[in-house]
Amino acid sequence: MGQIIVDKKDINIISIINNIGDRVDKAIKNRDDREYLECLLILYNLIEYMLKWAVFFEGLWRYADTTSNQKNFHKQWGEWQNFCSKRMQFYTANNIAMSMGIIDFQMYQRLDDIRAKRNDLIHKLIIHTQTKNAKDMHTKLTNASDIAKKLAEIVDDLIIKIGFDEITHYLI
Repeated sequence: MGQIIVDKKDINIISIINNIGDRVDKAIKNRDDREYLECLLILYNLIEYMLKWAVFFEGLWRYADTTSNQKNFHKQWGEWQNFCSKRMQFYTANNIAMSMGIIDFQMYQRLDDIRAKRNDLIHKLIIHTQTKNAKDMHTKLTNASDIAKKLAEIVDDLIIKIGFDEITHYLI
């Protein structure tokens, strides 16, 4: 099995996205069906993580723009971080992202489809590990990869909009 290696001193959202993307692209290009399931699970997780990350920083950026009370801001930061990292589910993150205008309705639908496919895969993992339908897994992996790339562009646009590159080093 391949590994995703990220230098800990250089860990950031961009390096995570790039390392996972490289591994997935290699599995797709080489049609390495031994990597499909693991890559798909990692990619589904990355998609959910990027969505939550974008919601976290968009919400924080909006709130920071409206408050002048530094003490209140830090308290809200902690509560918002706790919600986004521990309690917010994929479904909720997708709804909030669309409400905030981070994603459009088409992306919302694509992410909701990915969420449903991810849940189906997890709930039927034993079946997927036994059937080894390489063509189906290749299609799912390619589709998830396309969505992850579009979501990575949205994350990149958010970083530019906020104008504070250091947020790439903050992982929720």
